[in-house]
Amino acid sequence: MKSKLTICFILICQSCLVFAQKASGIEEISQSLENYDTSFPFEKVYVHTDRKYYSAGEMVWLQAYLVDGKTLEPSGLSENIMVDLYDSEHKLLAQRKIYSNGGFGNGDIKLPSDLKGGVYILKAYTNWMKNFDEAFMFEKKLVVMDGSWTPTQVNSSEVDVQFFPEGGHLVDNVKSRVAFKAIDISGRGVSVTGQVTDESGNEITEFKTEHDGMGTFSFTPEIGKKYSAKIEGSSTSFPLQTVEDRGFVIEVDNSNMNLLKLKLRSNENTNKAQNYSLIIHAKRQLIYALELKLTENENLITLPKIHFPNGISHITLFDSQSNVVLERLIFVDNPKGKITVSTDQETYESRSKVTAKIDVKESNGMPVEGLFSVSVLDLGQTLDRAPHQTIYSDLFLTSDLKGYIDNPMYYFDPNNEKAKAHLDLVMMSHGWTRFSWDEILQGLPEPEYQVEKGLSISGRLMNSSGKKPQAEGEITMISQTDNMELFNTTQTDEEGEFSFNNLRYSNTDNVILRGMGRKGDKYVKIVLDSTTNTPALSSAFKSRFETQEIKPEEITSYTEKSNFRKSYVVTYGFDSLMFRDLGSVTVEGKKRGETVSRMATSVYGPSNYVINFNDINIKTYINPFDVLELRIPGFRTNIAGNNGSQDNLATFDGAGRMTNYVSIRNPGGNAKEGKGATGNDNMPRLLLDDKLVMYDHIVSMSPSMIDRVEAYFEETVIGGQPLGWVLAFYSKEEGAKNVITKKLKNGYDKPREFYAPKYDVKEPTHNQPDRRVVLFWKPMLLIEDGEISFDFWNSDTDTEVMIDVQGLSMSGEPFHLVKSYKIEKK
Repeated sequence: MKSKLTICFILICQSCLVFAQKASGIEEISQSLENYDTSFPFEKVYVHTDRKYYSAGEMVWLQAYLVDGKTLEPSGLSENIMVDLYDSEHKLLAQRKIYSNGGFGNGDIKLPSDLKGGVYILKAYTNWMKNFDEAFMFEKKLVVMDGSWTPTQVNSSEVDVQFFPEGGHLVDNVKSRVAFKAIDISGRGVSVTGQVTDESGNEITEFKTEHDGMGTFSFTPEIGKKYSAKIEGSSTSFPLQTVEDRGFVIEVDNSNMNLLKLKLRSNENTNKAQNYSLIIHAKRQLIYALELKLTENENLITLPKIHFPNGISHITLFDSQSNVVLERLIFVDNPKGKITVSTDQETYESRSKVTAKIDVKESNGMPVEGLFSVSVLDLGQTLDRAPHQTIYSDLFLTSDLKGYIDNPMYYFDPNNEKAKAHLDLVMMSHGWTRFSWDEILQGLPEPEYQVEKGLSISGRLMNSSGKKPQAEGEITMISQTDNMELFNTTQTDEEGEFSFNNLRYSNTDNVILRGMGRKGDKYVKIVLDSTTNTPALSSAFKSRFETQEIKPEEITSYTEKSNFRKSYVVTYGFDSLMFRDLGSVTVEGKKRGETVSRMATSVYGPSNYVINFNDINIKTYINPFDVLELRIPGFRTNIAGNNGSQDNLATFDGAGRMTNYVSIRNPGGNAKEGKGATGNDNMPRLLLDDKLVMYDHIVSMSPSMIDRVEAYFEETVIGGQPLGWVLAFYSKEEGAKNVITKKLKNGYDKPREFYAPKYDVKEPTHNQPDRRVVLFWKPMLLIEDGEISFDFWNSDTDTEVMIDVQGLSMSGEPFHLVKSYKIEKK
């Protein structure tokens, strides 16, 4: 009878593979899952760093991957990735805002030169991710090595043990398998042995750990009895769950490559007349939705694995009232691609060129398109080895589980015969996953945090005391970025509030807010809303700050090598800490705000023209430059837009540069070459109340704020060029007082470029020693046809070198591989 029942269930499950039986319970549950996924799409962030171990003053190089949580494809949902660094006292040490370009972005964090040795945590997330449990945000441990630092060692014998019946319950007279996890006070798994006893002290069974503090045991509980576990060497007793008089337990056999076997057990007290629904989903993607008649005390269900995606899947059994009866997690390791990394040699001489190649193919042999990042390390100068945490282990495993997992890449070692069984222990013994069925079935909450598309600025325009909002005030945002000037204006509402959204600028860009109160309000101030809302660290990582298994001699050796490298930096100014700043902008001319004498006649002689704005109907003009058109011979402006019209923002020259400018011809009618405060040719120097200012400063002002403009032409030649025209704007006292300027510094962090020497062409700097620890760092490496090659140069050191390659295909498959080679002197 049992065999026939098993065959019957196999047929049912296979027939439901595509055509799930649409019982009302299944429809309700499936629809609720779909609605939740539509309303609350989820993202994951992974950050690849150049290494794990650092010294104070060094650079942490970052590559961020933002993916759709369901498909693992690059996410286009959010555009802002926050990366936080916490110190050993759980305080925020540094924060970076990285722009996600279609799911990818890179950046860096310069560690302070006086940073103390210890364990630090890197955390990454988007604003939308703050709607979910912070335990699912990316966190990574970094270690700063210092000779004065002594890692805290756990000497306490205190152990905590938690027990997890398979399926979630102990049921009377039903054999149950129970997983357990034993950890010390730091959260690290420890080995234990012990016994399960009843309330009378009778030993029921023994148990011992199998891996990383985890193990299993089986027994048949009885109603009315209380069970507890005793650990050898500890006087503490740990209670097991209360035995229930009815219900189901599950036993999963995930050992077969092609089939998943589920045994559902119950007792005579359990209601078997009702229909049950078995829902299996992976990352909210429905895999199976089956209506079951569980008429026997033991029911076997066999399911093909071909439809399971790689990663964690959720098994949930519901009763006819859509109540959760049991749950179980499983992991299906079904990689869909292969990556190889090769070098043109296995052994190299010092300072020789290395040509490396990455080859990535899908399981069907088709080339992969994706984006990758590469770190190349001198293993002789660091404790880094093959990373324990990679994009593969994170996206498939740790990002979907609560709790700390030590060395997650252990479970994906193809040479480890026990890895698969030990990974199933993780599935049984770690905290539950991203959502609660009860919450989903009861309705959807309103999200507190919104998806961020670009940057947002909001605030209020107030009077100088900050007590009275300025309604109908004008806020102008001026953004000057890489020879481009962008302007945006809005009006405050009745509460003085304003906002700008969907902005993109970096911290190196010159971005200014100018606020002007309504007529009669002489003094104003801009109060910006706070953009800081940093989520807390997960408890799993907090407990790991002060504990680190590093030997004192390793710290001493690392520190000595670090100090040796730094001594070369002092002597020669060369190391892997070097970088190129991609965000620098050179501005020619005098410093902004440099005072120039108002006594124009003593410096420039008599003015050539004086334009009195009080004599002009200025209501029809947008900015002060418009007023000067046709009033100063030869004066012209170019404030055009991307459609080429002269009434918009900007036009572009043949090189693609924006060409906003004002120009003016000399009294003889010939254009004078020269550079203004912005560095543009043919542009006069601009003064506002005797201070040299930028073009954006004047164009953002209302003509009503200007009293007059005096124009001077200076023939004096400096550095081979005439100074040319000077336009001196003088503001009305009334206009000057009701304007406030505020510089913004909350833009994206502009990534710096990793610098490494090239020894193919001899340069004077090549005479200095090369002791780099990071030989090469390359983020944002695009692979379009399944392969790519790249070059870098070795250092002077005889050592072993590790190439760490991580990346993501556009179809959502993460890849990781390490490759080693040696440097040997002749």
